[in-house]
Amino acid sequence: MKADRTSIITKNRNIILIAVATALILLLPVIGMLISDEVAWGPEDFIFAAVLIFGTGLTYDLLTRRRSNIRYRAAVGFVLAAAFLLIWVQAAVGIWG
Repeated sequence: MKADRTSIITKNRNIILIAVATALILLLPVIGMLISDEVAWGPEDFIFAAVLIFGTGLTYDLLTRRRSNIRYRAAVGFVLAAAFLLIWVQAAVGIWG
């Protein structure tokens, strides 16, 4: 009998998709830096953005992996999007403090 083997890519498909989406989103500031002098991101900005975007996507995936209820998934998405935006705005302009 053959053992049912799945490749690493198949097992981690969502994580790979989140990583690819993160990379594609981070291409926007790279293109902005090439086009204009107004966008000036340093390596720490890219690291912060990558961790924040990937972490939010991974958290959404982990919290909704075994739930098919659309209301639950929408609520988790809304809460994570709100948290993402609050952290992003605070890091960008420092609303508090």
